[in-house]
Amino acid sequence: MARLKLLRLSTIIASAGGKKERFLTFINIIIFVSIFALSAALISMYFENEIDKIDNKIINEEKNDLVFANQIQQTPLVLKNIQEIVDLNKLTNNYIDLLSLSPEDSYPIVMERETEFKPFWKLLSLANYVYNNISISLSDAILISNNVNDIEKIEKINLEFKKIDEKKRGIEQKKNVIQNEWAKQERMEFELKESNEEAAEKKMVYYRKLGALSDELTELIELQKIFLIKFNLKFFSEKQKESQKFVKKLQKELEVLSKQESLIILIAFILQLLIFLSVQYFEVTIEGQNAKRTKKKIKFLLY
Repeated sequence: MARLKLLRLSTIIASAGGKKERFLTFINIIIFVSIFALSAALISMYFENEIDKIDNKIINEEKNDLVFANQIQQTPLVLKNIQEIVDLNKLTNNYIDLLSLSPEDSYPIVMERETEFKPFWKLLSLANYVYNNISISLSDAILISNNVNDIEKIEKINLEFKKIDEKKRGIEQKKNVIQNEWAKQERMEFELKESNEEAAEKKMVYYRKLGALSDELTELIELQKIFLIKFNLKFFSEKQKESQKFVKKLQKELEVLSKQESLIILIAFILQLLIFLSVQYFEVTIEGQNAKRTKKKIKFLLY
């Protein structure tokens, strides 16, 4: 009876040992999968964070590229407009000069309004148009500057812009003085009720005073033209090339990071698999040794 009981006990222990082994294997598989999932998630988080940083840099460069493209396209159009208006003004002046060649005692065909007044306002409008474009280009340059060298260039060119600004302000002040004087004269003429001939002559004087500023406006427009060629075309073209090179570099970094992410996850999987197999091997070995010891004890008790 004792031997039968011991035989049953050995069978129960053996079956219990098999269940325990399977249970440990199941637990180890769960642990392996969990650790792998956690490590893969952490690796992915790290690389995704690095990729996001690079993506943000690329997006920022793409925004800057819009500024470069706008200035590179806009500046030649402004220069073209300058040349067209200046050429048209010269052509008109030459035509007016031909019409002005009439006997001194005859009534003039072309009046000062055409020769002095209109050309002045055309040149002033052109100068203001170019000035606004230069102001925008400087603002854009400050916006996209990303190193000390850019700031130094902008500071240097800003000195030239100040000269343009001072010259423009000087012309505006002279124009305002002439217009204020003419406004006072008009009020006086209305009060004194001067003849039409006297009023017309004074108006011609007013036109000639404004026309005298046309030469200064022409000089101002030439300075603005030089500024656009010297700064806008050169600076923004150089920055566009730098940006394109930088974007290519960032794209290569993205490719490298993507490959590294996949490779490191694979390496992590292989290492953890090796650890899992090693643990399983040692557990099986130990369980085998324990089982042998148990069998020896049972045999000893049976005999």
